Amino acid sequence: IDDRKGEITAGLDADLCVWDPNRQWTVAQDQLHQRHKVSPYDGERLVGQVIRTYVRGQLVYDGGSYAGDPVGRLLARGTTGSG
Repeated sequence: IDDRKGEITAGLDADLCVWDPNRQWTVAQDQLHQRHKVSPYDGERLVGQVIRTYVRGQLVYDGGSYAGDPVGRLLARGTTGSG
């Protein structure tokens, strides 16, 4: 996948995360976006939080909510990722 990832430059996928390293927040199990039913971090105060996420230049996560349907592509083990 080196032909599509790894740099912020024209022609490559724009997979980016907007991160606030100073934002403090408390983990709340009911607000986590994961398939697991429990988290060892529930109730813990953490520093640093994802604000927005872009996949191939499309906004997919914005401050706690998802923007539309998933746009990621499955990359199976042993594939080159081209296509």
